[in-house]
Amino acid sequence: MDAAVTATEAELLWYEGRPAATYYSRSCGGALEDAHLLDPLLNAPYLRAREDRFCMRRDRGEWSSEISKAELRQALLASDIRLPDRRLFVAVERRSSSGRVEVLTINGVKLPAGTVRLAVGRALGWDRLRSDLYELQDDGEQIFFHGRGQGHGVGLCQAGAEAMGEAHQDYHQILAYYYPGTLLGINAQGLRWQALGGETVEVLTTHPESDQKVVTAAERALHQAQQATGWTAQTRPQIRVFPSIDLYRDTTGQPGWVAASTRGRVIRLQPPSLLGSRLDATLRHEFLHLLLEDRARPGLPLWFREGLVLWLEQPGRAPLPRVDLMQVERDLASADQQRMRAAYTKAGGAVAALGKQYGRSSLLTWVTQGVPAWASASLAVESR
Repeated sequence: MDAAVTATEAELLWYEGRPAATYYSRSCGGALEDAHLLDPLLNAPYLRAREDRFCMRRDRGEWSSEISKAELRQALLASDIRLPDRRLFVAVERRSSSGRVEVLTINGVKLPAGTVRLAVGRALGWDRLRSDLYELQDDGEQIFFHGRGQGHGVGLCQAGAEAMGEAHQDYHQILAYYYPGTLLGINAQGLRWQALGGETVEVLTTHPESDQKVVTAAERALHQAQQATGWTAQTRPQIRVFPSIDLYRDTTGQPGWVAASTRGRVIRLQPPSLLGSRLDATLRHEFLHLLLEDRARPGLPLWFREGLVLWLEQPGRAPLPRVDLMQVERDLASADQQRMRAAYTKAGGAVAALGKQYGRSSLLTWVTQGVPAWASASLAVESR
């Protein structure tokens, strides 16, 4: 068990880029239930009523129970469900597509079967009415129930999953069976990307109508970044425009205050509606990073990479002739927003000081050849 937990640590099940609703029950009784039984507004097409052939291989959790009408009235009253004061009469009003009782009529009052089951469970014990998949018989003083399964029956059936495991099917196969159409991963999976082609960039989006403006802005920003460096992109850049900040954070691992991040040729971008007037500057910043990382010498210090991009964006940035570069390097990798922002400012100032002393062409050469020790030494102060 410990090995299984370790092997699947941090993995989530996703549907269209959002964590899936991973409902489960002890036993579905051979019939999986539709998600609307639990939440009518839930968009979960992977949770549909159907036969569970694996649970069917077992005894399907058959059970029988009898509840006196006095006990039932007491249980309903305990859940603040009040009925006309006469002898109880209970009948099935409606069943779901899986065969479960969806609505009961008790003394002319229509009640959700799940509400009745929860009231009975709380007051009389959870073994008295184990699921809503049952037949009932009212004999006057007692109500006899004969049913299958345990729990609501939506999503993964533990009894069926156990049978699948015994048949040597792994957790990927089990999850695919009970949540069809979902994807397993650490980051968001299943977004339905659509490509918007530009002359020099590719934009992937889930909202092509509203994100068309990103193509124009990206091509303009790439042109500006190439002019600032004299470099051209070695591969066609791709921009992934995320539809929400939650999906952006889940997928990239970046905090919400980081507007975009670049990995290889791919720029991951927050929703343009949130960026507003910052869209062009954000894209230009990321394209400078992309061009730099295409050529960066292995081990090129983070303070120089970040500082150079900031200086190229703003050549008139105020220089800082003395900087604790080791502390800046540590703070740039910090999770603390205030420390990281201060470190960016210092890195930009340090590179501005180098640019003032040695010139733009030297700085661009150092991207591929490395920052000379004497150049770093000219900035350094004693590290604490």
